[in-house]
Amino acid sequence: MEPRPTRPDPRVDAVRGCVAIERGPVVYCLESADQTRRLDAVALDRETPLRAEHRRELLGGVTAVTVGELTAVPYAVWANRGAGAMRLWIPTA
Repeated sequence: MEPRPTRPDPRVDAVRGCVAIERGPVVYCLESADQTRRLDAVALDRETPLRAEHRRELLGGVTAVTVGELTAVPYAVWANRGAGAMRLWIPTA
């Protein structure tokens, strides 16, 4: 399955201009533990491809989605590495 960006309903002001990442029925999120910068400072470049990659060492073995330098993990497994920020709706650049 290929990962894909999903746009919200344009009537929702809070997430207008953002996308969520999905792969099949799984929704992904960015978790601060996987990023090199703060989550409130990230944006997805619409031209950068999304790539799925199974990582056995990550959270007991999950398929992560990378886009540029960002790594997204399945929403269902976030918050298993201590306290930290999480972002599901990601602004686009």
